[in-house]
Order: sequence, then structure tokens, then C-alpha cells
Amino acid sequence: MDTETVIVSAVVGVATSVITAYITTRLKMNEERKKWNRELTLKYAEATVVNREVADTLARQFATGFLAVKQIVGERDKVFVPNGSRITIGRDPGRCQVVLNDQSVSGVAATVESDGASIFVVDLHTTNGTFLNGVRLAAGLRTKLKSGDVIKIGHTELTFQSMESID
Repeated sequence: MDTETVIVSAVVGVATSVITAYITTRLKMNEERKKWNRELTLKYAEATVVNREVADTLARQFATGFLAVKQIVGERDKVFVPNGSRITIGRDPGRCQVVLNDQSVSGVAATVESDGASIFVVDLHTTNGTFLNGVRLAAGLRTKLKSGDVIKIGHTELTFQSMESID
């Protein structure tokens, strides 16, 4: 073998090793991040059942956004949307994290779902519908939310605010 072939082989070997190490590290990091998000979602779900205050504290720390809930009767409420979570909205307190005191609202009317940095609203095939900025949503379809969007279910307004836009 000549010297040139040995040098080229060495460079290719080193480059291959560096690229393989980089890709392996990135894959491991992504897997760890997914695992952490799954664990956070489970901890949030458990805390929601056991202690609402603990769940709210956890949600505030890891939220990607929040909903400002304005019902006809009662005070305003702020519901944080943690990364990877699914929050149900409706009249049934046994099945919904956000309970609306409104007879025109279905037992389970809609969900707000966090998918990484994006948050979506989904109408769950309700009779009276779920509206986003005055437009009725197609049942079952995910619609991406942006800061300032207003969701209306029955007589209740939920205003979405992204945590990224808060400084």
C-alpha cells in the first residue's frame, strides 16, 4: 500500500468514527428527552388525581402554555398545559380537568393537547360545537393554537397563551 492510500483510509476511519459518535449521542439524547417527557406526563397525571396544588405547581414549572378560563359564573381560572399533556374540557367533573358549569356543554366537550412546542384543540363531536376565534371547529380534527386564540365552548371562553410569548 502506498502512503496516500493509508492517509485516506485513516481520515475516512476517523471521520466515520466521529459521525457515528455524533449520531449515537444525538439518538441517546432524544431518547432520554422522550423518556423524561413521558415520566413528567405520568407524574402530572398522578398529581392531578392526588393533589391539585402539586399538579398546578408542576404544570407551572414545565408548561408550554396556559388557558385563561372565563366562565359566566365564578372567578377566572388559569389552567397550565404541560408538555406532552392532554387536558379534557367539559361538564363532567369525573372525566374533565377543566369543568365548565354550563348546561349547554357536553360532559366531555374538547381536549387541549400539547405536542412538544405546539398546542392543539380538538372538538370531541359535541352537539353545540367548539369554536376557535368565532369559527366552529371540525369535530375530531386537531387545530393548532397560537397565543391570544379564544376557544369558546358553550358560554365559556378559554384564552390560550403560549409561555414562549411571555417575557
